Amino acid sequence: MNNSDFWTQLKYILFSFEGRIGRGWYWYYIVLTRPLHVFPFAILFGIFNPTMSNNTPDITEIIKFVLSLIFIIGMVAYLLTFYTDIAVSVKRLHDTNRSGVHLFVIFAPCFGVLYILIVCGFLKGMEEENRYGMPFNGLFSSE
Repeated sequence: MNNSDFWTQLKYILFSFEGRIGRGWYWYYIVLTRPLHVFPFAILFGIFNPTMSNNTPDITEIIKFVLSLIFIIGMVAYLLTFYTDIAVSVKRLHDTNRSGVHLFVIFAPCFGVLYILIVCGFLKGMEEENRYGMPFNGLFSSE
């Protein structure tokens, strides 16, 4: 596979709402992006950590400034992955022959996130072609 094919397929995985991806690609995406979702909030709670008050005022202010800057960068990264989260989840739903509209179930209290996690993360997709196309072979396939 040449370099342009790699970038074309990566754009398909991250930005397209059409087609399908399997469980493996879904979990690769989750593992790589979840730190971007957790990191800004971990920094935010670290900024207001009361144990920092034991430091000298100058050091505390510098640490708060650096952590605030990291928080802002992390939030920008979080917002940038929001679109790709939706695109990847919709393609994963397509792999199980479900419409992307099922993603709205995530707003249901209690069971919505669990339903999406089970369907996208654990249910096997269809091996044959369905109404959303053929299964995605992956970035590194020889086809």
